[in-house]
Amino acid sequence: MILQAQARYWFLSKDYEQAQLIERYDIELAEGVTVGVFNFQERQLTQTEIGRIGHALGQFYHRLKDKSLWNLESIQIRAKDEINGKSGQPFRGLEVPSQRRFELFPATFEEGKYRGVMNTSNVEGATVHEAGHIILERALLLFWNKYGVELGWRTVEDVRIELPGGHIVYDYNIEPSRCPSEYASYQKDDDRAESVAKFLLDREGLDPLRAQLVGEVFIDGSLDIPDPDIQKVELVLPDAPVLNVRVEQNVDGNFVPIGRGRRIGKSKPVVPLVEFRAQNGIV
Repeated sequence: MILQAQARYWFLSKDYEQAQLIERYDIELAEGVTVGVFNFQERQLTQTEIGRIGHALGQFYHRLKDKSLWNLESIQIRAKDEINGKSGQPFRGLEVPSQRRFELFPATFEEGKYRGVMNTSNVEGATVHEAGHIILERALLLFWNKYGVELGWRTVEDVRIELPGGHIVYDYNIEPSRCPSEYASYQKDDDRAESVAKFLLDREGLDPLRAQLVGEVFIDGSLDIPDPDIQKVELVLPDAPVLNVRVEQNVDGNFVPIGRGRRIGKSKPVVPLVEFRAQNGIV
């Protein structure tokens, strides 16, 4: 029961057990649509920074054709950076779909272009990217499954591809230059999320097919988007649920296995992504 509660309520997890909440905001995008922002960083957000988060969420929500897809409830800003196993660089964000939330990190607030290539701030790009994972993954997955070959995605059988951060993948893109960023070429789900960020925040130069597919879920063209209502609120965590805990004793000493082992075949060689691209003439 305790583990189930921790899986449902982020504030009960060990990640936040000793964390100190510095400030909390509510960002109201429309009547009845509010996203909570919980800042555990060792400093307060500037008005520019919280404004950028609100602007990014506003662009996403108001351009979303089907508002019933919106399920984002909260954003947590972690106190310390962590290394992303895909890029080998600090995380910009990290999605937690089961809890309808995502996390941002101190590195997210560094000035400069998002991913070094998009004409938007790091925090706006990361906010839209992670919101894309939470809200549109299922909808866009259908398109990427249907048009995966046209988008340049292939699956390798004889080797394992090692991304710069050490993460192992089997899918790769034969035309990474068409992807909205280098990071987008690492995995299909990040191609989707990066395409959403590019579509909403820096459309120019987005691959036409990706623009067409993402355009299926967003309103295009001129749109009068209201500024979100951003309010600093009381410095408290959400109310904890009431838990009914039942303790059982194993009387006979027998333990039931909870899963079966997976048979592991012959190990495939690991090839760094840069080397794999060179070997296969991918530019």
